[in-house]
Amino acid sequence: MPEPPKLPHPGGTRGPAALKRLRNDSTFRRRILLGAGAAAIAVTVPATAILTSMALSSNADTADRLAAAGDVLVGATLLLAVAAALVALRAYAVTTGTPDLKLQVLFEFSSPNNPVFKASASLSRMITAYSFKQLSGGITIRNDSGYPGRNPAVIVRLQSMVFTSDSPQFDENWAVTGFSNTNGITAVQWDGGPSYSIHGHSTRRLPMLYLNNLRWMQDWGTPALIVEILADSFRKVVYLPVDFTINDESQVLKEDQGTVSAWL
Repeated sequence: MPEPPKLPHPGGTRGPAALKRLRNDSTFRRRILLGAGAAAIAVTVPATAILTSMALSSNADTADRLAAAGDVLVGATLLLAVAAALVALRAYAVTTGTPDLKLQVLFEFSSPNNPVFKASASLSRMITAYSFKQLSGGITIRNDSGYPGRNPAVIVRLQSMVFTSDSPQFDENWAVTGFSNTNGITAVQWDGGPSYSIHGHSTRRLPMLYLNNLRWMQDWGTPALIVEILADSFRKVVYLPVDFTINDESQVLKEDQGTVSAWL
């Protein structure tokens, strides 16, 4: 008869679980920090009183008793100063830690971070995407760190493409930062500002971006979206290839890049 499988000891995973919680749960970290500080004070103060009393009541002469008591007080003061410094260092780390921001760009009828637009071509070889829901793009920022992304901003640059803002669907929260007088808009920016932080382990969905009258010519180069994420002490640039199809045939010559991750 085969032996039953051995089950892990109930306390075997307690340590790793506690470490994982310590890394991911800021409330738990604060409790541990406050508990350690309170324990240091609770131990130091009575120990200092007892050791000082023992030093003053010893059989040594007065000068030695006072010197011993002074040493005890100096040691206690140093210990409390170290505890206070550790608390201040932890508070500084919490307020200055670097966020870990990831990006997802999702256009209607396209896969995440892989925009593909159905289009038509004119006699001038200008390829224009059909102006309907496929041009509505949603941008989401995810913070995988416990530290907030303060003062966030997102810049979207169009490589070898242009679009126009003369549409009621263009959100005024996007400011035009790049423009070609001949063709149209080449870059836009969203600013969250200091009151729009992306908190730790949370997501933030940006205002919709509508690329009205999106156009591209093969002579301009390879079409792509270059998205830059900015925050205090953080910067990331993500390159997203763009494809245009006419009758379901790709118009962009590009190497096979495999499966694009849903978060970059």
